[in-house]
Amino acid sequence: MAKKEDLRIVKTRRDLRLGLINLLQEKKFEKITVTDICKRSLVNRITFYKHYEDKHQLLNDTILYFNKFFQDLLPPKDKIKSVKTATLYLKSVLVIVLDECTTHKDIIDLLTSQKNEIINQLINDLIEEFISDILVQISKITPLKYPIKLITVFLTQGISQTIYYWLNHQDAYPRTEIMNAIDDIVSRIGQTMTE
Repeated sequence: MAKKEDLRIVKTRRDLRLGLINLLQEKKFEKITVTDICKRSLVNRITFYKHYEDKHQLLNDTILYFNKFFQDLLPPKDKIKSVKTATLYLKSVLVIVLDECTTHKDIIDLLTSQKNEIINQLINDLIEEFISDILVQISKITPLKYPIKLITVFLTQGISQTIYYWLNHQDAYPRTEIMNAIDDIVSRIGQTMTE
């Protein structure tokens, strides 16, 4: 049985994450100091440093927190038994991603508007890891025509940029239209990446 984390630790980390998110609405990450975060979170600096080495580690923890929340929404990967089920799995994940990105558009906009290389890299790494995991599952079922890393990078950039573009142009593309396009594209990619 997993040991439950102390509620004070959970609350302090939550307060620090929320403090950082609130500050990101006002200024760029580079301009935010640990002192700013502590004041906004009502946490003293000593407590901050008990939990995080610096603001970058807090940022990483914040993104990982949202990633865990998102991962908990996903269906289990053990359902992937063929290229077809992998394609269906990816489509179902993309529906969840679109819905969550729409629901939490303010936070997504906040993180992506920072134009901060560290933030962009953290988000990109999480998406890339997820896609790579799916491709590894597929490669256990059938040989892939192209190297996993190459397919992963291609899909990561294509999917993340398409979702971000859609979030900023929802009036031009209704949700059903973007979902039909993604459905078709993912199906075609699934057909072409195996031998």
